[in-house]
Amino acid sequence: MQHNALEGTKLTLIELGPSLDRRFRLLLYSDRIVTDAKAVLLSTLPIEYGKGVATHTRYVLDVLRREGYRTTVAYYQPYSMAPSLSVPSWRLGTRTASTRIRTVEGIAVHEIGCWLPELEFTNYYLTRPWKDLIDSHDLLLAVSGNALAAMPFALSRRPYLAWLGTPFTPDRQERVKRFPIVRKIVDQTINSRICLHYERLALNQGLILPTTRYVARAFRDIAPQACILDPIPVPVDTTFFSPGGELEAYSITFVGKYNDPRKNIAFLLDVVRNCRDRGVPSKLHLFGDEPSVAVRREIQRLGLEGAVCGLRNISREELRQIYRSSTVFVIPSLQEGLCVAGLEAMACGCPVVTSSCGGPEDYVLDGVTGRVVPLEKEAFTEAILNIFQSNDERSRLSRAAASMVQRRFTREVIEPAFRSALGALPRSVPLKGPSAPYEQ
Repeated sequence: MQHNALEGTKLTLIELGPSLDRRFRLLLYSDRIVTDAKAVLLSTLPIEYGKGVATHTRYVLDVLRREGYRTTVAYYQPYSMAPSLSVPSWRLGTRTASTRIRTVEGIAVHEIGCWLPELEFTNYYLTRPWKDLIDSHDLLLAVSGNALAAMPFALSRRPYLAWLGTPFTPDRQERVKRFPIVRKIVDQTINSRICLHYERLALNQGLILPTTRYVARAFRDIAPQACILDPIPVPVDTTFFSPGGELEAYSITFVGKYNDPRKNIAFLLDVVRNCRDRGVPSKLHLFGDEPSVAVRREIQRLGLEGAVCGLRNISREELRQIYRSSTVFVIPSLQEGLCVAGLEAMACGCPVVTSSCGGPEDYVLDGVTGRVVPLEKEAFTEAILNIFQSNDERSRLSRAAASMVQRRFTREVIEPAFRSALGALPRSVPLKGPSAPYEQ
């Protein structure tokens, strides 16, 4: 069994109060309660990454600001986004890994490079920049998709809270299928094995807060002895995302990093083509990314140039208007930890049609707030057309969708549980034994 960073600490069960129609129980470090620590180190992904993690991170930063914490953000900056920060194999001996610090809305953001970025596991070493940051902060918090963002914390042997949205393997397996043959071999023989070991270590060493029941089940299968709390989803700002506006007939919306093969956008385009072939002038609003060559080619192949609009990033205000005017929001994904965009759409009164892909099944109740259907072209087409062709059905689903978000997914419902989890983090004293040696 992995050494657990909570070992040797007295634990007490406390109740966090009613939330999400149930009561959350939290393990409280009763001999190390923080009452005055104010410096928080937040490990996450680059804000420019997918919508879900960015929305999640911004929410946490807002809570920390309102609670009076001084927050520093840090993350590994991918080589593809900042090649000058990392040292790939062909640059060994010519430079060193470095860190870039910028300020975003008054918060210091540390973009950290690494050695050998082509080996993904090297992104998560406890390097000197990470160790210096960890040593200078009272509380450690990871907000990310998979658990690897918490690895520097786990290697430091300091307690931390990790609010996470997906297991490692399902999040990337579709991308791995598209790797060049040499990279695929390296991934299968070295990288994935080490990353899966890191995932178990990160789950076992901290206090883990999953976003959905699907994620909680996956984490408990991966690390049965880990301290995994009942799920707390990313909340929706219902003061902003709310029903209103005119409905656009036959409109379908998807928002997310649709170039990721996990999002299965080629399938959704095929469904739109099928709807139009049945005589329904369906229109697809596709936002959240700049289209790859492959996506543009698929749109052209299906003859959908005039039926697909958006194909870009979008402002928050535009996004709200799209949600409000769309007939249906569709999630065709092969896997989703949560899909925050689906919740935002429901808050605006837009019913959701989703595949059985994990997280969305916490809020898309089949026949109540939307439809959960098999990942088959005809099944998706029928579900969408049924909503298109019945105003009464669409109105019923719309009301139930907005009502569910108001009852279970607002900031007022979620925030007390998150604040209690954060308040339960222990003081910033090292556990017995040295931390893992940092990598130069």
